[in-house]
Amino acid sequence: LVHYRPTSIAMCPAYCILVEHSARTIHLLIRGSSQLKDLLTDVCAHCSEFFSGHAHYGMLRSCKTIIGAEMERLEGLCRAFPGYQLHICGHSLGGGIAALMCHTLRNTPSLLARLSGAHVTATTFGCPPVMTYELALECSPYVTSIVYNHDMVARACMHSLQALAAEMDASKEE
Repeated sequence: LVHYRPTSIAMCPAYCILVEHSARTIHLLIRGSSQLKDLLTDVCAHCSEFFSGHAHYGMLRSCKTIIGAEMERLEGLCRAFPGYQLHICGHSLGGGIAALMCHTLRNTPSLLARLSGAHVTATTFGCPPVMTYELALECSPYVTSIVYNHDMVARACMHSLQALAAEMDASKEE
């Protein structure tokens, strides 16, 4: 274990960084919603420009916060352990941030150069829709998203929530 932030702050959930030498991997693990402060990030769901599309504002802000706080540490680890990959993993809220962070690090040349050629990937569990469809397709070679059964969070989007609200309004009128 290299670094552990056990509690959330506004727009940034708890996370930790560890090195798994047997797998030659530096892991950044981001927790899902657990504290009231995490809900603030969840509900800031309006769109923010992100590369060639848009992303969930709250999760993108969290992504940028973690990069700002941890880039120097990640850079040092990648220099100390050449040939190791950087794997970002998260659940739910943390999964959304992991996907955005992976895309950001891989597609920002100045950040990627600081990682000494480390291969950057992400695995998400129950990740909500956090970016436009075209960006999600771009991420598919390096972000693995795992969804259990009919997990509602991973399948929710503004359009489906609006359709559900309309259906509920129609049923109470009957």
